[in-house]
Amino acid sequence: MTTPEEVNRLYNKEDNKMLEEATVKQANATEDIVKISEIDNKIDLPFITACGVRLSAAKAFLTDTAVRAGLVTLTENVESLMTQCRNGYAEVKHFVVKAFPNSAGIQKEFGFKTFKNARKSQPKMIVFMDQLVITLGKYETELTNVGMPATLPVRITDLAKNLTTADKLQEDGKSDRSVSTQDRVISYNSVWKDLQLICSAGKLAFLDDYARYKRYILYAHDQQPPKTPEEFDVLPAGQTATALTEFTTVTPIVFFNAGKTDLKFFRHTVENEPNGDLGFVLTAGANVVKDLHDIPGIGDFINVTNLSATDEGLYSVMMAE
Repeated sequence: MTTPEEVNRLYNKEDNKMLEEATVKQANATEDIVKISEIDNKIDLPFITACGVRLSAAKAFLTDTAVRAGLVTLTENVESLMTQCRNGYAEVKHFVVKAFPNSAGIQKEFGFKTFKNARKSQPKMIVFMDQLVITLGKYETELTNVGMPATLPVRITDLAKNLTTADKLQEDGKSDRSVSTQDRVISYNSVWKDLQLICSAGKLAFLDDYARYKRYILYAHDQQPPKTPEEFDVLPAGQTATALTEFTTVTPIVFFNAGKTDLKFFRHTVENEPNGDLGFVLTAGANVVKDLHDIPGIGDFINVTNLSATDEGLYSVMMAE
């Protein structure tokens, strides 16, 4: 028989933050569903509704903190009963010594030699207390004759039963926690998979609108999406400059034209060099997201040319995620 595989989270961020992000992005997708459905017709309103159902189910799970708190309560109850059992046995031992001061055999029946090992172990204490109940019944008359209260055997019997019950509840709680945690992770992972589909289609739907594109950037960890730059580089009329020198083949690049002139962007092998007619033009005030292979030219520099002969341009180029 094979051992079941452990279910691990597909993301590396706090669960509550992931669920919060799912709530926001599902709301965004509902608002943008027409355009997103043009990219992927399987991502429609019924799909978003189903995502919402899975999200609600995920939110309904108790958090790890709540589950642990419940288990702590069960453990505290067991520890309290363990203390009561130790104290109760001390009382019994007092009367055993009075009734049988010279009988090593009877003292052994009452666990004089085994109690030390049992006192710190829940399973051993359960067995010890069950045997103590039997032995008390066997010698109850002799112990009563030396002053043992009639209530003591009753109390020892109750403690033995209560310890057994509390220990079972604690072990069941540990098992339930394991199952609950696995079910919760499976549920959270389903929400994360929904997010990945929504965000992948959402980014494709808004390659020409970075403000909306940014709404669908999704990280597996707690990193935040890049902010729209508040300061832009100035490009004199008719000049060419290098806009970006560090980029990867897998990360989309965001182009901002924040000025009043048209700008042309392209790749080049030389810094600050123009490239003739090669490039794509971004009109004044526009922004766009492009993959590296969609940027005309070759080379390790992304350059920009101001197409105006009279006015300064304003631009920014940065990796989207």
